Amino acid sequence: MQEQNNRSVKFSAAIDQRFEKVAMKLGRNKRTVFIQMVDYFYHTKKDPADLNDEALKTAILKGNQHLTGFIRTQEQSLLIPIRQDTERMVNSQRKILEWLNKEELNHHRNTATGQQQQTQKLAEIDQVAKQISKHLQGKEQLKSQFNFILEAYIKARDQFSLMTSAREKEDLISKVKQQIKDL
Repeated sequence: MQEQNNRSVKFSAAIDQRFEKVAMKLGRNKRTVFIQMVDYFYHTKKDPADLNDEALKTAILKGNQHLTGFIRTQEQSLLIPIRQDTERMVNSQRKILEWLNKEELNHHRNTATGQQQQTQKLAEIDQVAKQISKHLQGKEQLKSQFNFILEAYIKARDQFSLMTSAREKEDLISKVKQQIKDL
């Protein structure tokens, strides 16, 4: 124990006053504060003359440079390729969407054109059906009118006797021919 107490450090009274204020502020005696200061500087390897902690700043700067280098490495090896791949993927998705939209538009146009053509064809078929119906009605009407003329001719001819003149027969024939022409 005596070996611990036989070493001494000499300093001025102004330093002793400041040292005593530090010890009082920390709530310890001067000897304990001194031992703790020595241990602190020994373990942290800080230079007590370096008041602005230049060594600490240098260490922090080296750490920051190391982190910056790491981030740049990560950026080069991971982030930039990921961003490029994402851009390529977005561009390919955009192209796919454009192609799908174009195909859908073409499909809609083709469908609209097909529907328009079908509507036109159906209108033409309807027109032809109406014409056929008119022709059939006209034909039926023509047949019934012709049948009426024929029956009138037959009745008139049956009413002729042997005494009927050729002129009356000719008038009947010309009248029937005229009625047939008028159909």
